[in-house]
Amino acid sequence: MPSEWVLQVVDKVSEYVAERVGLSLEDFAAVLRREKKVEDSGVVEEVGYFATVTAQVLRRLGGEYGKVAEELERNSKVDSQKYFSTQQLHPENTNPFTVGQPVLPEKFVGRTSEIDTAFERIKYRGHTAIYAPPGMGKTSLLKYLASSQAWKKQKLDLSKAVIVFLSCYSITPFTPSGFWVKVLTVMRDKLDGEPELQAEIEILLEERKNILEVKDIRYILRMLGEREKFLMLLVDDYDLALQSNDQYTETDMLTFLSGSRNLAVHSPEAQYITTVVTTLRGLDELGPRLPRGGSPWYNHYLYIDLKPFTETEVDKLLALGIPITSELKEAIQKLTGGHPALLQIAGYLLYKHLKVGEFSNYEELIVNFESETRELFQRTWYQYNEKQQIMLILIALSALKNHSRKKMPFDLSDINRTLAQKEKFELADLEERGVIVCEDKEKKQDYSFSLLAMEHWVIQEASSTDEVSIKNRKKFPNLMNRRQAEKLSQAIKWLRKHQEELPTFLEYTSSLAKLFSSVFKPSQIIDE
Repeated sequence: MPSEWVLQVVDKVSEYVAERVGLSLEDFAAVLRREKKVEDSGVVEEVGYFATVTAQVLRRLGGEYGKVAEELERNSKVDSQKYFSTQQLHPENTNPFTVGQPVLPEKFVGRTSEIDTAFERIKYRGHTAIYAPPGMGKTSLLKYLASSQAWKKQKLDLSKAVIVFLSCYSITPFTPSGFWVKVLTVMRDKLDGEPELQAEIEILLEERKNILEVKDIRYILRMLGEREKFLMLLVDDYDLALQSNDQYTETDMLTFLSGSRNLAVHSPEAQYITTVVTTLRGLDELGPRLPRGGSPWYNHYLYIDLKPFTETEVDKLLALGIPITSELKEAIQKLTGGHPALLQIAGYLLYKHLKVGEFSNYEELIVNFESETRELFQRTWYQYNEKQQIMLILIALSALKNHSRKKMPFDLSDINRTLAQKEKFELADLEERGVIVCEDKEKKQDYSFSLLAMEHWVIQEASSTDEVSIKNRKKFPNLMNRRQAEKLSQAIKWLRKHQEELPTFLEYTSSLAKLFSSVFKPSQIIDE
């Protein structure tokens, strides 16, 4: 790409950012060079983000541009302790990162392509299925799709939509009737400006004794359409609708799913409903077996697979509250692998430290991070099938020697190579989920974890794993040969007997310590 064209783009972007923050081009340039100070933290963040991205672009051009990039980065570095000490402790200045709950729409960043895709389907009353492992932001994305901010950005009329958000966990136990009752109950509460329609829903619920069918929903949708409105149904945790229970047989499930598909696609009322559902895996991997010759109940959905954040999305998220340096960004990326929930946890802890000096040193920060992430990794672990769990253990074990000061009495590197040759589908699935990366892209071998935090957690999990279940290779005849299975069994036995000798999370992340130099003083960095 010609450097002249790149520089023209940089000029245009600088004009846009200057206008966005209300500065003239001269003042904008002065702020970049730190010749002019501004008190507005929003302006500081916008200009700082521009400087970081521009420096990355110029560095790739090389030559004199590389020197300009270095100057930009140097000027954009902020003394973090000084920066935060100037901020007032008031409600508007609370921790901008979110842990343990969905992100508020006003704090939502990233997922631009996914949002555009979902709204394109909503616009034409299509149906979308979002899937991803725990912590990837499915619920946050659903709530953002329902927000006025999102509709305004998409230039759509929110008044035409009756938005119903529900989690299948709120229907206990899950039944089709319970699901539709929940939908109509929430819809009724959303129709304050439509008393006649509210009354119709109330009558329907009472007459049917809270036992509803798809035909009842069609009746309400027709009334909604007569008012030039449509139902936008956002269903979180749809996995529960794809699991049978004592009151919900597989036959019931097939009837419910086929009825829902007919409502969404073939009925005249389909023009008055659009749905977005979330699950932990793709719909084609869940739910009941299709009858022979049966049409897939899920083929009216467009899939959106949520991946870890891109570099740009990571930058935008961290810019919410952390004066970021290239070193700190590198450390956070290695720690989290771009996983949204892990990024929120890291940002939350760093903000607390920068704001009030929460941690006395790097070790305390890392120990807190490990504690905050255990439950997330536990939930994520159960989403992998048994073969994938063994593969992740193998990959973690083969890399254990890189994190321990002691020599390990086993070497499983040959098994790692065998996996790369035989288990391409499973490895590709794990790579797609952002759990592992391939070190040798050409030969597709030598896999490693994309985030140190999970690699350490898997070793801890392996040390408490029953080696008999792993040694039982009859389930996975192609995974490893008998000699390799025995080597794995011996390694697991050693882990169980020597748990106190395993490297700590601090040792796993010791290489990151110096990258936190913008956060901790040299005396607070523990050199491992």
